[in-house]
Amino acid sequence: MDTTDSAYGDKLIRLDTFDTAVAVDPSAEDDAKRRFMTLILQTAHRNNGNIGHVLRATNTSGEVFAVKLLKDNAILSGQAPDRSAEQSAAHLANTAALFEEYRHLCTVSHLRGFPRVYGYGSCEDDPLILMEWVEGTSLKQALPLLPHDASGGLTTQMVAAVGNAVLRALLITQDLVNPVIHRDLSPANIMFRTTSRTLEQQIADCSFDPCLIDMGSATMALGDDTITRRADIWRFATPAYAAPEMLTQDIEGIAALRRSPAIDVYALSSILYQLYSVKYRRSFLGYIWSILNPLLMMLLQSIIFSYMFRNDIPNFPLYLICGNTLFTFFNETTSMGLTSVIQNAPLIKKVYIPKFIFPISQAVSRFVTMLFSFGAVLLVMIFTRATFYWTIFLSWLPLVLLFFFSCGLGLLLSALAVYFRDMMHLYSILTMGWMYATPLFYPITALPETLQKLMKLNPLYHYINLFRNLMMYGNIPGPNTWIACIFCAVASMAIGLLVFRKLQKNFILYI
Repeated sequence: MDTTDSAYGDKLIRLDTFDTAVAVDPSAEDDAKRRFMTLILQTAHRNNGNIGHVLRATNTSGEVFAVKLLKDNAILSGQAPDRSAEQSAAHLANTAALFEEYRHLCTVSHLRGFPRVYGYGSCEDDPLILMEWVEGTSLKQALPLLPHDASGGLTTQMVAAVGNAVLRALLITQDLVNPVIHRDLSPANIMFRTTSRTLEQQIADCSFDPCLIDMGSATMALGDDTITRRADIWRFATPAYAAPEMLTQDIEGIAALRRSPAIDVYALSSILYQLYSVKYRRSFLGYIWSILNPLLMMLLQSIIFSYMFRNDIPNFPLYLICGNTLFTFFNETTSMGLTSVIQNAPLIKKVYIPKFIFPISQAVSRFVTMLFSFGAVLLVMIFTRATFYWTIFLSWLPLVLLFFFSCGLGLLLSALAVYFRDMMHLYSILTMGWMYATPLFYPITALPETLQKLMKLNPLYHYINLFRNLMMYGNIPGPNTWIACIFCAVASMAIGLLVFRKLQKNFILYI
């Protein structure tokens, strides 16, 4: 082996041994050696991992490769490190881990969504893997460039596009005789190739070309008595996204779980959740705003309606925030659901995806926000010294029923908006009228008897009345209120699903 340093800090190395990842005809062995066994390591292009470095390299013909070698190598330093007995044992264990990574890379090398591997060799008795240098941008690096919504999170369209691209790569591995589990999915280990299309083009098309890198923690789902398992070598996973079973050593009772494809599904779900739920990432107070917003709105309206417009409602702040919390959830769910299909039109045109996911995801997201706002209701109860009745434990019932009512209406509106775009303008006016037609800041007794009867045709009146009775008065309303709430929820979901299912067949013609 011979090494020299160039004037630019690059390092010329000649491999002592090299085995190609695929069988080579004996007549082509010399060509393979000339191609792979003399390399120039570009030390300025280096990515650091847990046990190794990945360096950019070129051969004498100018072809670009990636070389992965252990951190404690003699290749870069030019001299063999002086290892203790403990360090030597660790080096041997890491060598075994590197070879196991090579085996898994060979298994997926031919699949779209993974880097191509060329072979395994050694230099100065240090092992290395020679593979494709992936030109592209990691998901972590691409995040600032992806479209964000007004709340600061990635748009639903982008989250779905990223998830679909990565999931397709994972699903391909499950068709192998021995399925491979990545086990360390993270935004840093998901690359978007840019050799054929720029990242900007992929964003515009909502169609990404992913490449899953860093297979150092990979395993085979079936019959893989791994070297690292026998040697009790730790397999790394990114804690922020890893399944719980990946954050402990191999234990006999959970060994099967650590080989399950569910590991990658969990990590991908964690990534997508993070992408979608960064609503307050640039905010100093963060999720505290989910509590502050209803509190501040309650305070403002309390001042207006308590002093400027007199009312005789006991504990008016609590009365107000109970109504506002539910109406805000309903308004946001249906308004965002209304445009959910239209906003995701580019994605729907590119790949098949169940279209009802878009309005339902909006409902689920807003429901989680409402649960945070529920904390604001409890704070108002504490500060106003309201009585805590046992019926508070039943307060989740009107919230769940309202969720189904809002979700069904969101499905209906999202389908109709595809065909009638005027819905987007009309609905904002409708919700404003709906707000004043709902007793949010006035008692129903303030209305004439005729209007009180008409008010009971308003579904939101029943949900808010049920919630207030449980939270404020310790009352369980009679069967009429419960029947009205359940009937509206069931009817809304049934009609919404029926209309959406019937109209979605022709969405592609109108979006």
